[in-house]
Amino acid sequence: MTDHSHQCDSCESQLKSSLFCNACERLQQLDEEEDYFSIFNQPQSYAIDRAAIENNFDEMIVNLHPDFFAQADERDQSLSLHHTSLLHQAKGCLFNPFERGKYLLNLLLPGQDLILGNPPQSFLMEMFELQEDLDQLDRGQGDPDALATKIEGLVQNCDQALQSGFSGFAPENRSGIQQLKDELSKLKFLLNLQTRMEEIRRKR
Repeated sequence: MTDHSHQCDSCESQLKSSLFCNACERLQQLDEEEDYFSIFNQPQSYAIDRAAIENNFDEMIVNLHPDFFAQADERDQSLSLHHTSLLHQAKGCLFNPFERGKYLLNLLLPGQDLILGNPPQSFLMEMFELQEDLDQLDRGQGDPDALATKIEGLVQNCDQALQSGFSGFAPENRSGIQQLKDELSKLKFLLNLQTRMEEIRRKR
C-alpha cells in the first residue's frame, strides 16, 4: 500500500492532498508512486468512500483552478492545468466500478499485461437475452422497472464479488486473479446494458 502521509515541499506542513498545500497554498510536485487513490488520500481498495472523494474533489478543484494561477510563474501555471485535469481523470476512474477495478488490478500487478478476455459463455448467453429484452423495451414492450431491477441486481453481484476478491488479493493466487478478471469482464457488459437501459428510459 502507498503511504498517504505527505508534507508540503515548501513549508513542510502536513498535506490533506498530495496536490496542494492548504497552509501555504503551494502547488505540489507529484511523486512517481502517486496514484488515483492517493490523490484523494484514500487507500488502494475496490471499496471506496465516495462522499470523502467527492468532498476532496470539490475542495481541490477550487484551490487548483487555473484562473487563480493566471499571474503565477510558469511552474504553477503548468501544475494547475495538470493537476486539474488529473483530478477529473482520477474521479472519473474511481467512480466507475469497472475502470476502478481494472486500474486497481494494474496497480496490484505492476509490469504485467492485463488482458481481461471474455466472460464465460453462459454469462454471454444471458447478456444476449437481456439485449433482446432491451430491444423489446425500445419498441415499447415489456416492463422497464423489472428489467432495470434485474440488471442492477447482476451489477451488485459483480460488485460484491469484486469487493471480496480484492479484499483477499494475493499476487501468487492465479485462480483468484483470473476470477477478478472474469468479474471485471462481466461488469463491463452489465454497465453497458445499464447505460442503454437509462437511454431507453430517457426517450420515454
